[in-house]
Amino acid sequence: TPTVVSYGCLIDACGKRGRAVEAMSWLGRMVKESLHPNRCVCNSAISACAKAAHMTEAQQCFNTMLSAGLQPDLISYSGMASASARASHQADAVGWLHRAESAGLKPDVVMHNAVLLAHAKTRQWHEALLRLGDMRASSIAPTAASYTSVMGACANDLSARIANNSGGGDG
Repeated sequence: TPTVVSYGCLIDACGKRGRAVEAMSWLGRMVKESLHPNRCVCNSAISACAKAAHMTEAQQCFNTMLSAGLQPDLISYSGMASASARASHQADAVGWLHRAESAGLKPDVVMHNAVLLAHAKTRQWHEALLRLGDMRASSIAPTAASYTSVMGACANDLSARIANNSGGGDG
C-alpha cells in the first residue's frame, strides 16, 4: 500500500530528473488516494516544478500546502522564488522573498541566489548589485553562484545593448 513517504520519494526522484509533469501526476494520485501530502512532499513537488521552470504548477503545489493547513517554510518560499527565477519572472522572485520575510522567515543565501538568478535572466544588473549589497548588510555571505548571477546580469544587459546597437560604434 502506498504511503505519504513512498509518494514523497517518487515526487523527489521526478524532481531530481527535472520531470515536473510526472511529479505533479504523483502528487495528484496521492491526493486522489486520500493521502495528505506533508510539507516535505509539497516542497519536493515545488522543487521539481522550479527545476523545469513550471511556475504555474509550482504555485499549485504551494496552494496545495496551504489548503492542507501546512505552514510553508524557507524551503517552500525559496522553491517558489527559484521557479519564478527560472521562468524569468523577476518581480515574482522578489515577491517570494518578501513573502518569506512577512512570514517571519529570514531569507538565506539560497533564496537570495534565486532572486539574483531572476535578475540575471531579466538583465537587471543594477537590482542584482543592490541584492548583493542587501545580502552583505544582512550578514549573508555571497557564494560563487551569487557572483555568477550578478556577472550574468551585467553580461546579459551588455549583450542586449550591443545587439540593439546596429550602428556600430564603441557600444
